[in-house]
Amino acid sequence: MRFSHPIEQRRREAHHPLGPVHPPGAARGRPFPHADVIGNKEISPSFPGWLAPDGQPVAFSKLDDYAVQFKFAGPYGLFMSQLPSSMGLYITLYPKHYLQQFHATYTEKAKLDALVKEASQETWVSLHGQKFNHQTNADLPVIAAWRVVVPSPKQPVVLERNPYYWKVDTDGNQLPYIDRVEHMIVGDATVLNMRAISGEVDMQLRHIAFANYPVFQENKDKGDYRVLAWQNAGGSEVGIHPNVAHKDPVMRQIIGDKRFRWALSLGLKREDLIETTTLGLGVPTQVAPLPSSPLYWEPQALNLIEYDPARANQLLDEMGLTQRDGEGYRLRPDGKRLTLVFEYVKGWGDDTVQLSVSHWKGLGIEVVAQEEARPLLTERTVANEHDIVTWPTRSAFGFMPFINPADLGSGQRAYAEHYGRCIDFLCRAAGSLGLPALWDQARRVADEAVAALWAGGLFRGHVGEDRYDAVDGVGFLLLSLLHLSTGRPPDC
Repeated sequence: MRFSHPIEQRRREAHHPLGPVHPPGAARGRPFPHADVIGNKEISPSFPGWLAPDGQPVAFSKLDDYAVQFKFAGPYGLFMSQLPSSMGLYITLYPKHYLQQFHATYTEKAKLDALVKEASQETWVSLHGQKFNHQTNADLPVIAAWRVVVPSPKQPVVLERNPYYWKVDTDGNQLPYIDRVEHMIVGDATVLNMRAISGEVDMQLRHIAFANYPVFQENKDKGDYRVLAWQNAGGSEVGIHPNVAHKDPVMRQIIGDKRFRWALSLGLKREDLIETTTLGLGVPTQVAPLPSSPLYWEPQALNLIEYDPARANQLLDEMGLTQRDGEGYRLRPDGKRLTLVFEYVKGWGDDTVQLSVSHWKGLGIEVVAQEEARPLLTERTVANEHDIVTWPTRSAFGFMPFINPADLGSGQRAYAEHYGRCIDFLCRAAGSLGLPALWDQARRVADEAVAALWAGGLFRGHVGEDRYDAVDGVGFLLLSLLHLSTGRPPDC
């Protein structure tokens, strides 16, 4: 596949050659034409937001058999950054020549009804949704490196090399090199780690517990495997996410005050956390890209990472949280004990949560550790029912977190969804400003905004309203980016 991207009219149009690419199948080397890209309103009634900047849906048009044009109503500089992400991937997953047999536009009703009944589906739309899942439908043509030939729930799940895959190495050899991949589905991470220790796994990264590092090293010769220290580009293995959009107005006022979050950061003994969770191999940092990233910003990465309980307690006192109960815990303004329920998923920050309970107790804050299944944690954060959660951060993906701030980790959805016009501006601004220049300018303006807002006492959320004046981190950068565009204080 050849990717050349002529961008015209201040980045309003993008022309994409798509082929020819031949999806796998029994002697069916079909082209990958524009019809595979353009969506269908019956199957996807809601137009994808990332393809509708400022609420204006992109216009698709066919240029030739192997090229499609994306035309936007205005400049959309971040389109090229999003296209190679998971969002752009979904455009390529719907081969018309295969899926049209499950589509009401192309198949007679009687035949389609029979297919729906045979698959135990209720409508042709649900049947279509079942058939375009490349993880469960072994017959679906794909353009990925491997294709599923034995789907779950069968064991093992088997993937085979795609003979039509479109990438080659520098010597012209077609990728991938590995012909067959088998995945055993196990009940939990403990079983997975035991299988890896005994040498039953060829390669694994996900859910390999760092706590087992000494055991892996001890058994690597016996199990005939190597242990590789892999640098995680995510910025932080454990991110702590307080809910600044809390449903409880009292808690929203407390957590929404930056001094409270500063106190939480200063009250953590990061060296103890690192020694316990990574055997001393980690480095104290805030949520930030790695130093090797062009987006690394040292003032952000090293801000408030020292252990300073005296300053932390001073900040909490300045907030007015000076009253304590008989056990030494601080009281909220309504007289209730200041308690945070710290929710986490087993295997993702367990030790960090347990240590935080004792660290923050020294600040007079009661913290209750609450282990939950991942689906429940997701459900609770989406419903905005949480106090504070932990989850790996996603800070290393350039501007992608700013397009979807909620993806920085669990717990931000309730306020991140209201960035609205700020994000729309960012998408436009990146079309006219170079990435480094835009980033550097945003940082300078953000610094000035932080100082001014702090001096004016404007760090607050609007209780009962769907907006925030000053959400730290992503919010400040977005606000400053908007300011760069308009020359006026941002109204969002």
